[in-house]
Amino acid sequence: MRLLEAEIEIAREGCQEANYLFDILAVGRVLHSRERCRILVPASLPLAPVRPNRPGILLGSLLPGFLLGAGLAFIREGVESRLAGRRA
Repeated sequence: MRLLEAEIEIAREGCQEANYLFDILAVGRVLHSRERCRILVPASLPLAPVRPNRPGILLGSLLPGFLLGAGLAFIREGVESRLAGRRA
């Protein structure tokens, strides 16, 4: 619980720093509200451990890799055939 409270305090400090920077940059003149940043709902600890979505990660890496490789192969084949036609 102390860790959560420490994270909330860090977020509040970041919010105060952001408000200070807004004032320095004169953005506060454009914005009408005095409070520009606030924590609406404090963070809570997850009920269960978070696990990576391995099938999603695998599909998300293999599919673009395959498409990129196939695209480069088609481009290379097209360039090589054009160069071979010019030499003949």
